[in-house]
Amino acid sequence: MRIQQLTQLTGCSVHTLRYYESEGLLDTRHVQRGPNNYRVYSEEAVEHIGRLKLLQAAGFTISEIKKLNQADQANKMPLSEIVKLLREKTNQVERRQAELAQVLQLLSQLTADMQTLAAKEGKRSETKQCCRPITAVRGTKAYRARMCRQ
Repeated sequence: MRIQQLTQLTGCSVHTLRYYESEGLLDTRHVQRGPNNYRVYSEEAVEHIGRLKLLQAAGFTISEIKKLNQADQANKMPLSEIVKLLREKTNQVERRQAELAQVLQLLSQLTADMQTLAAKEGKRSETKQCCRPITAVRGTKAYRARMCRQ
């Protein structure tokens, strides 16, 4: 099949498919050059790209996927190693989730603080409402709380 058909079947862009090929994630089992030098993709490529997308959605980087792909081709990774790798990725995601929860909390506090400042400013002056955003953040409870922790 040609690249356009593969994009329709996989949901990947032409650019992504060519990138996968350049990174060695698609080998001769998946893509070959025809007599006219066009890429010709196998049916196996559709399934393989689906696995690549699944691993990316699970948080694996292209570099990590390449290593997994190489180990898969060499049949050198025992299931215990795969389980270990998945647990490590789970731990990374949980740490990132905790970091994002802190960011969300900080943004909520900044929003509340800014709304309070805006309400106070609105009572003082109805004419011109402008503010220097970075300077305004310095006066918030969120800023003071964050600076005291460091």
